[in-house]
Amino acid sequence: MYNTGALEPITILVIDDNEEPNRELVARLRAFIRLKTAEKALVKAETKYQRLFETMIMGYAHHRMIVNAQGKAVDYKFLEINPEFEKITGLKREKLLGKTVFEVFPQTEMYWIDRYSKVAFTGKEERFVNFSSDMNRYFEVYAFSPAEGEFSTLFYDVTDRELAKGKLEKYNQNLQQLNNDRNKFFQIIAHDLKSPFNSLLGFSQLLVEHINNKDYDGIDKYAKAIEKTSRQSYELVINLLEWARTQTGRIDFSPELFELSDLVNKILLLFDPIAKDKSIGIKNTMAQKTILFADKPMINVVLRNLISNAIRFTPSGGEIAIADESTKDAVTVKVSDSGVGMTNDRLEKLFLSDNIDSAPDTNNQKGTGLGLILCREFVDRHGGRIWAESEVGKGSAFCFTLPYNTEKA
Repeated sequence: MYNTGALEPITILVIDDNEEPNRELVARLRAFIRLKTAEKALVKAETKYQRLFETMIMGYAHHRMIVNAQGKAVDYKFLEINPEFEKITGLKREKLLGKTVFEVFPQTEMYWIDRYSKVAFTGKEERFVNFSSDMNRYFEVYAFSPAEGEFSTLFYDVTDRELAKGKLEKYNQNLQQLNNDRNKFFQIIAHDLKSPFNSLLGFSQLLVEHINNKDYDGIDKYAKAIEKTSRQSYELVINLLEWARTQTGRIDFSPELFELSDLVNKILLLFDPIAKDKSIGIKNTMAQKTILFADKPMINVVLRNLISNAIRFTPSGGEIAIADESTKDAVTVKVSDSGVGMTNDRLEKLFLSDNIDSAPDTNNQKGTGLGLILCREFVDRHGGRIWAESEVGKGSAFCFTLPYNTEKA
């Protein structure tokens, strides 16, 4: 015998299954061993899943719904969160557990209470992408119910993916718009550019025949028709080229200082013969010495198109007025006419790129509307605004505002 000191004596049982009194003891020992084995497995599993809970790269939160006396969900309480939840949201566990969502996020919409209550009480899982305005991030969320009246959420940051998706969608939209614009471009070339050249060829042939036959009566009529058609064709070609350059990004934005009234006067000199031919009076009340810092060629295109349209849509004997109004920050230019006017439906579509079309002018000639598209694009480049006011039979007024100080777009 060894001296075991303070150790308790060990009793060794020799169990014989054939002995009736020992069978119950054997069964109890075996059950005890199974229980201890299960407990060890449970502890091991808990340790494993605790590590997973603490190291997972997804945010996790567990909640219990709060209902009113009528059984309607009105709030929910935080029961558990993982470290990644703290990392993503910046909210600490000790300040969150036991609190309701309205205590933590007072601006929470009832939409989310209703949505999560359906998960908690029906057991139906949900997966969705949500944008957090507080964190300015996108999250993919998976919501499920581990027990009735409770729900859990797993979420992870998908901001990069959503931004890339948004860029791709925008790229596809731009590509589709470019394809549409290209088709319209070719339609204009095929129709609107072809028609005036047919007129030029026809009038030129008549003029040549009259001269060959020494029949000079009325040839001035053909000459004027040729001059007018040539001028319209030239304006269309210029607009087409300018528009094509805007679509390919080949137009540089180069602001400079210049006097606005001086630019208007030079444009009016170009249109003076056309206005006189229709007996149209032009009233110019532009203020002198209005210095603007802008891209001069672009503003030239804007003014040229607006004045040209005013002359085209004003009947003989009508009047056009050009005026400006200045504030400390910007100048507004207004080109008004006593022409045929427009309906509200046409007004709404004037500056849209998918509306390259125009109503017939006083000579029943239909344009492309491309000039107004250019005007809008060039005014936009300056950070300004362009709009139109009109009433059928009472004329139209086209206005655009430009800031005095324009930074490069």
